[in-house]
Amino acid sequence: MKEAANLVSIMFMSREQAHRAHLAATGPGSYASHVALGDFYEAIIPLADRFAEAYAGMYAPLTNIPYGTPAKGKIDAVLESFLTEIVSARSAFEKPAHGPLLNIIDEIAALYLGTLYKLRNLE
Repeated sequence: MKEAANLVSIMFMSREQAHRAHLAATGPGSYASHVALGDFYEAIIPLADRFAEAYAGMYAPLTNIPYGTPAKGKIDAVLESFLTEIVSARSAFEKPAHGPLLNIIDEIAALYLGTLYKLRNLE
């Protein structure tokens, strides 16, 4: 399923961009951003693995994960745009048999939302 590979690709690109922003954080509020982004990039790959492995257990391994295209803009806007893509792709998994995959997608979305809260509200 193309949507599954695209979800993993989005998470990989999110990790890459979050890690770069984590290292580049400077100025007022940078410590909170540094910590929030560090927490994000450390948590997103285990969730990507859980999703890919659960999908492989239901169907087949994801052998063609595309390389993503970096998004432009501030990191909060970047993560929000990736979250929008994830939420949109979720509809492809809204079948009773996909319950475990939906649960993981919801955990992924919660990580993005929590990170967005920290980036936008904590200093």
